[in-house]
Amino acid sequence: MNLKNRIFTILTIISLFSLLLSCSKSSDPVPEVDRTGNYFGSLSVYLDGKFVSTTNNAQLSIVGTNKKGEVSILTAVSVTLKATISGNTITIPRTVTSQVSQISMTEYGGGTFNGTTLTIEINQELQPTGSPATRLRYSFVGKK
Repeated sequence: MNLKNRIFTILTIISLFSLLLSCSKSSDPVPEVDRTGNYFGSLSVYLDGKFVSTTNNAQLSIVGTNKKGEVSILTAVSVTLKATISGNTITIPRTVTSQVSQISMTEYGGGTFNGTTLTIEINQELQPTGSPATRLRYSFVGKK
């Protein structure tokens, strides 16, 4: 191989190596979106699967906790709920949130974020001992 070909080969390798390095991923972390805050919108109420009413000036608040990914949800229609957020999804695990005498209340649900809009459903089951549960569902759509 003559000198001209060697120089060309070395320059080609250096160029390819430089191109490879310039295309590598950035080490800067992608900033997380802050989902906490107050959301204002409409809240529809369903009792045992049947529509009851809609309120157009409802508020739902999402408050951060000291655990990463966990939040508290505050509404006028539920006990304080714990939830987790992963990406654009919020999940409320099935939890007995109160128990008084012979009645317990279980809450659960979930929803999604789309930009500044939150769509979420909160389910409540009121279970008197020895009786069928009464089921309430709250559908909320609001903007931050």
